[in-house]
Amino acid sequence: MKNLMRFFVLISMMLITLLLAVQASASELPAISADVNFDGSVNAIDLLTVKKVLVGLADSFEAADITCDGKINAKDALFVTKVIKGEIKLDNIVSLTCYSVDRHTYQNFLSDMIFENISEGEGIWGIERITFIPGSTNDLCYEDLISGYSITGQYDDGLGFRLGSYYHWPVYKAEVEVLSDPVKLRNLFIEHGIELPRYPTTVCLIDTAGWVPVYLVKCGNVNYFVENVLSWEYPYESTYKIYSTDDFIEYAKDKKGTLVINGVQVEDEHAVANSQYCLVSITNLLKGMGAEIDWESTTNADITYNGKKFVIERDTMGRTSFYEVGGDQDYFMLVGGTPVWEFLDFDILIDDEHIGYVVAALVNNGVYNYRFLDYDYESDIINIITNIKR
Repeated sequence: MKNLMRFFVLISMMLITLLLAVQASASELPAISADVNFDGSVNAIDLLTVKKVLVGLADSFEAADITCDGKINAKDALFVTKVIKGEIKLDNIVSLTCYSVDRHTYQNFLSDMIFENISEGEGIWGIERITFIPGSTNDLCYEDLISGYSITGQYDDGLGFRLGSYYHWPVYKAEVEVLSDPVKLRNLFIEHGIELPRYPTTVCLIDTAGWVPVYLVKCGNVNYFVENVLSWEYPYESTYKIYSTDDFIEYAKDKKGTLVINGVQVEDEHAVANSQYCLVSITNLLKGMGAEIDWESTTNADITYNGKKFVIERDTMGRTSFYEVGGDQDYFMLVGGTPVWEFLDFDILIDDEHIGYVVAALVNNGVYNYRFLDYDYESDIINIITNIKR
């Protein structure tokens, strides 16, 4: 009797489903999140699939939990129904939001994976949005959500079309097209050998000093991180790297570093090791090299090394300089990219490039040599070599 009742229930649902499917407008774009069978469209088959789970004629599976509330119920069937009827649409205009954050905010996020730490934290430098409008002439639009500044159009820098030539990180048209499209994004995961139980969704782009910007991607309740790594040699190539949460934390998390100068370990409680950068206290670095440093204030210091005098000072605009007394070269101005540094009272934590230029100023008349720093991030050793043969 139970099987007979289930049969009649199923037949009734099929008739209702077909009726709803007829009512659907053929011009509506599919809501990909409701495409439970991954055939690229939302139709009566998806609704029937969800309802079969509801009445026990099919096993539960993650993609059928369309509302992502951890259970499959009438809400999921209702969502599919609204899609079929055209009440819920998937717009072809997509946007990606970028949060630029300081190092501590980023590290706090990695510790607990609470998205609000990034989107609402005090360590935000900027909030920007990239909008992609397929088929339009200027199909990329950049907006600074804090200042209100915006620009449309593209710039071809040899790697592909992107927004403007002067932003601190490039966002490429091809990148946005892939990472904002659930179908293309899922195919990217498949190319990397990762089969997903539902369509993934890009939540945001996270940008922090010293790092290639990373996309936070969710698949249900599981976090993934996607990096688009660009080669800088011709022919230019774009390579995606996909990390699970655990792998990305291992990759991105700050660790305690060990400062070694000319083979001698120097005590530095501030030293940080990371797969992308290292940080050391400039005070401990200079003292470890045999220099004398006298902090006249929390931001300004006098330095003496082998009879030469140097100065660290911060101006009223907050710019910090490092130069030899009587000289005209600011060695901190030579640091490229987005530096990872941190200002403490009576100290500065400086990153790899700053380290190299500080050493160069003291021991090599300002001439930079990459061999001054041998940073082994696998063992977390920051090895400074000042007595190399030139």
